[in-house]
Amino acid sequence: MPSPAADPSPLAWLDESIVTTRPGAEGTYTMAAVVTAAECEDLRRTARDLSIRPGVRLHWVTESVKRRDRIAAMIATLDVRAIVAVGAPMASVTRGWCPRS
Repeated sequence: MPSPAADPSPLAWLDESIVTTRPGAEGTYTMAAVVTAAECEDLRRTARDLSIRPGVRLHWVTESVKRRDRIAAMIATLDVRAIVAVGAPMASVTRGWCPRS
């Protein structure tokens, strides 16, 4: 059986978020990246290098504007098959469940 790193099959990661806490900036985004298994370790290393503290994952909302710019610039240099980001405005709603009457 071939090793996962030798597998040319594409892998995809997806993330979504809904912003409801900033008046006038309510919206949703979905982002995806497509890479091969062979590229994963280098990409993981790059992501870990962007973290301020070892073992602490990046979280966009907690990063300063300066750090967000640095992270976005680094992502733009990555050699991946596709990076897709889709954003859309939405009516101001809260996330979660709604009680039924």
